[in-house]
Amino acid sequence: MSHNIKLIVTDLDGTFVPNIHEVIKENLAALKAAKAAGIRVVACTGRHWGQAQCVLAASDFDEICITSHGSAVVSTRTGEDKRLLPLHDEWMPKIYQYLESMGISIEKTRVCDRFCYYGIDPTIREEWEDRLQWMYGTEHPSMTRVFRTPELFLSAERGRSERLLFTVPCCEAEDLMRIQQELVTVAPVVVTNASGTEMELINQHAGKHNGAKWVAQYYGIERTNVLAIGDGFNDIPMVQWAGVGVAMGNAKEALKEVADIVAPNVADGGFAKVVYDCIEGRI
Repeated sequence: MSHNIKLIVTDLDGTFVPNIHEVIKENLAALKAAKAAGIRVVACTGRHWGQAQCVLAASDFDEICITSHGSAVVSTRTGEDKRLLPLHDEWMPKIYQYLESMGISIEKTRVCDRFCYYGIDPTIREEWEDRLQWMYGTEHPSMTRVFRTPELFLSAERGRSERLLFTVPCCEAEDLMRIQQELVTVAPVVVTNASGTEMELINQHAGKHNGAKWVAQYYGIERTNVLAIGDGFNDIPMVQWAGVGVAMGNAKEALKEVADIVAPNVADGGFAKVVYDCIEGRI
């Protein structure tokens, strides 16, 4: 039975692209076919808008996209906010104090707004320095602004931090779970983890599933007509929320267990297959 899919919400890394340096031609063609069929395809990524531009600018996604794990919904073309759920400045001192108590120094953390990362490098000569990293193509590099001291880092006028990133110096599941559980008592945040020991803090009202829900309401599309597709732990709530949830063949087992459909691997054109199945009424 066809679900009459009107909105596809898709993760990027490991779902639409196999890595940050490559875009699959079949997926680009599938986006155009979906658009011609009247199906909106919205990118939903853990990346902030500036970091996602290398993929978004090369693709024919919907006019709005979900970034920073649902912390922001922005214009795909300009990055202008449609909805923003930041990490508020008054939360940060308590968060950093807790991380320090767990052996994670402020120098080992990063935050981002919609344009770039912010971090600390005590070896630079100036008070701050901008660094560029080219990923897919050459027109949209990812930028990191580093400060010489924690004081400069903390006093920088941001107020629009979408997420905070840090790596846990351990790999035991119990330790990771403990940090996740304790951090939510320090500030109104959610701890998300795509894979490994890199953790990311976002506003408790963010999350990819809440971003997808907001977009569906914005366009007046019922949940039953939404398909969500992903590959990581952070995609699980989104895939569970959607009317049809899809896990890539290369997805984490925990995601496959809750998905309605398991698609082929990203390298085998799994995303494109799902899109064409929606267009032709097989999903």
